[in-house]
Amino acid sequence: MSCRIGITLGDPAGIGPEIVEAALASGRLPADAEYSVIGPALDCALGEPTQETARAALDALEEGVQLARRGQIDGPPVHLPARDADEVVRSWHERRRRPTDR
Repeated sequence: MSCRIGITLGDPAGIGPEIVEAALASGRLPADAEYSVIGPALDCALGEPTQETARAALDALEEGVQLARRGQIDGPPVHLPARDADEVVRSWHERRRRPTDR
């Protein structure tokens, strides 16, 4: 079963955008999932967060929640520390593919 996963970019002035790009290009994520990247790619200086970049990160999380509520992605958006992102997405995807005991 394919699932739709929303991944937020985090603060555009942080490393989130490049981590998301690297994770999607890594070949380590389940190929049968549909990934939606949520959040703008702002023209900003890396490592110099501003109110605008912080607002963009918050807006992306809120957009992800709305996408989930409307059924456009399956579950809450993924917004994780870079070291955990691909592992958490893979394990969440595996749990979605297994029948539940509920």
